[in-house]
This record gives sequence, structure tokens and C-alpha cells, in this order.
Amino acid sequence: MDNILRWLRSILLGAEKPPDLEEAHYPRDASGAPDLTCFTRPVEHYARYIDDYLESLEAPRGAPPRAQEWQVYEYQKYVLGQWGLIARGSSEALPTVLRLLRHRIPEGRQAASGVLGAWADRGTALEEPVLAAAERELAGPDTDIETLSTLIGILGRERSEASLPFLARVLRDPNSRNGDVDWCSIEAIGDIAGQK
Repeated sequence: MDNILRWLRSILLGAEKPPDLEEAHYPRDASGAPDLTCFTRPVEHYARYIDDYLESLEAPRGAPPRAQEWQVYEYQKYVLGQWGLIARGSSEALPTVLRLLRHRIPEGRQAASGVLGAWADRGTALEEPVLAAAERELAGPDTDIETLSTLIGILGRERSEASLPFLARVLRDPNSRNGDVDWCSIEAIGDIAGQK
């Protein structure tokens, strides 16, 4: 219904422009990453950004298409929401990330695995939730290769010996060559063994 009202409003009043996002103006480093110390809002604020984007992907059939600037706006919120969760850290945002790891839309799981990867790179120990999420992703009816590969990479960087049986199952899976999941698994085993 909101889409129809928005469409009618655009016909009568002209196209509505997306609002400005304060996070889009935060200082960035040479790699383009925003200054994480600026992300001071509650976890729910950043989770809402991600949820809004995921909802925008599920437009009902027959709904008028959204203008490109609105699609860009929703995607920008999705990216900034991930930065916000990274900034808030696992002590505050882990429940939200675990919820996103179970999302039916792959982009939700991709966002969550990316946040976990950033936390792991900063030294946060995440072996148990990452292994559980990787097991679930592999066993699910619509395995997302990007999510699974990211989770496998984290297990390697964590040097998770507990993940070795799982990685062996991944390598034996007939679909392991899809998206180079087999290669990611071999690299993770090498990281765990401390060898290339």
C-alpha cells in the first residue's frame, strides 16, 4: 500500500527525494572505510537500515518500480548499517547479527557474515557462532555461496580445529566447486594448519 501511495504522490507532487543520511558524511580513511568512532547510535538504528534494505528487495508483484535514487538510498543504508554493527561490536550487536544469519534473503546472511568477518579481523573470538552458521548455511535448502565462503574464511582465520570435520564435509559435498567453496575450504584448512 505504501508503494502505491508513494507512486500516486510522485505523479501529483513530483518525485520525492531520499533524505540525507548523516552516516554518509562521516570521515573516511584512504581505503574508503568510515571512521567507526562516529557510529554512536544504538544497534537497533543500524539494524533498521539493513532491515529496510532487505524489505525493499521484497517488493510485491505488480508494485510500481522504485526510482533508481531510492534503490541507491536503500543500498547505502544497507552498507552503512553494516558499518554501524561493526562499530558497535560483538558485545552489543551479536544478537542482531545472529538474527540476520538466519534471514531468508541471502543478502541478510551476507551482511551478517561480513560483520562477523570484520569483528574476527579485529581479534574477536567467534568460532562457535560462525561454525554453527556455516553448518546451517551448508545444510539449508538455498545455500548462499558468498555467505558460506565468508564463514569458512573466518573459521580459517580463527584457526578453528573444531571446524575440520565440517570443512571435510564441505570438500566432499558435490556442490563444493560452486563459487570456489572448495578452494575457500582448502585455504581455511591451510590457515588452521599454519601452512599454505
